[in-house]
Amino acid sequence: MPLKRNDDTTSTQSQGSSSSSSSSTSGPKYTPSNGNNDFSFKKESNGPKIIEICGEGKSGKTAMGALYAPDPVVIINFDGRAIDTVEQARAMGRKVGLCEIYMPSEELSLEEAKAAAKECIKKVMYNLSWAVKDSRNPGGVRTIVIDTVSELSDIGILEWKGTHLKKGDKTDAFGQDQRFVKHIWWNITHYIRSGKANLIVTSRASGIWEDHKRVGNKPDAPSVVFDSADLVLYSSVEAEEDLRKKKINPAKFKLEVIGCGANMSELKAVYTADDWGDDGPFAYACHRQFSDTSEIEDWK
Repeated sequence: MPLKRNDDTTSTQSQGSSSSSSSSTSGPKYTPSNGNNDFSFKKESNGPKIIEICGEGKSGKTAMGALYAPDPVVIINFDGRAIDTVEQARAMGRKVGLCEIYMPSEELSLEEAKAAAKECIKKVMYNLSWAVKDSRNPGGVRTIVIDTVSELSDIGILEWKGTHLKKGDKTDAFGQDQRFVKHIWWNITHYIRSGKANLIVTSRASGIWEDHKRVGNKPDAPSVVFDSADLVLYSSVEAEEDLRKKKINPAKFKLEVIGCGANMSELKAVYTADDWGDDGPFAYACHRQFSDTSEIEDWK
């Protein structure tokens, strides 16, 4: 029997009492939010975004959140190197909270390493959950930073198998450890999308090589992070040497768009201080990508 529209008055009436009996036992009828459907056709407000920033060491990844992203900012740090940047931000009058998470440095058995890593992940999820809940309040957290997701992924692998030894060793997890890391990340993603704070995820960078030449850059992090990010930036600092004056000019900070979806015309765009001026690198890069759903002041 062909399916009928819900508003087709001939679809079930002719079946008599058997129809009413069936409907009475099937539970409450679903009611769409718009009466007829759940689709929205109005202009959407700017929801929380996930921005991944990768780069070499000392390339301004942590500074992007601490110094330039909208505050209050909370940073979950795993390498113990964020404190100087955080104190710099606080001296500027910015409200920045720091949560440092460390794996024990002493030698551990496999089971001890798994247990220690599990406690680290629990601490991450607890504080992340608190930050997302606070973001829903007036004056609450506006930016959450995970610094870096490379270390977070390493801890996830440790929780699964207790070691970082590679495929082929006696603890080989046959890819289950990577699936576990993906599960952790999707939990984080779902937390973020339910709040009002943007998430900055920093990671180390690795090169893209062709014919023994470095032709591009990519995050050294699980691909699931790149896939879920709304914007991916490569951060770098270059010092230019002036041979005529025999001196090194002040280092120049720049950002390259290496992943995006909302505004594909910005892919491979490179931004410098000449572009962002007083707006700052974070606000400028984000507004270029999300100009249809936000104002540049939203990113300051």
